[in-house]
Amino acid sequence: MIDIFTQKAVGVKDKILSIVARKFANSYIEKYGKILKFEFDSQLKTIDLEVMLDGEKEPLILAINHYEIIQEGSAFFFIINDIKSSRRWINTLAKQYIYKKRFSMPAEYAKILKIVV
Repeated sequence: MIDIFTQKAVGVKDKILSIVARKFANSYIEKYGKILKFEFDSQLKTIDLEVMLDGEKEPLILAINHYEIIQEGSAFFFIINDIKSSRRWINTLAKQYIYKKRFSMPAEYAKILKIVV
């Protein structure tokens, strides 16, 4: 009974985070397009995105697998350990510039994410 409740609570939390993250991310990419789907799975540590870029006929699909949020001293970093996209050239670019790279996160956001994700 508790496992079912816990799973439902995690699912609700992930849905709320997904909605908030999509709105937040859309504010950053509005010049380039719109995020149609942004889904967190905090248990599997995955993020699935669907992005409609201006001038494109089909949305870009991104699957981030096994992300990490780590802390070193007072600094926080977001690491993507695996990423796949629906565009082959983006996969190549991601391997060079995104895969296993550490991206700084503002401490106030990272602390919240570490608690809820």
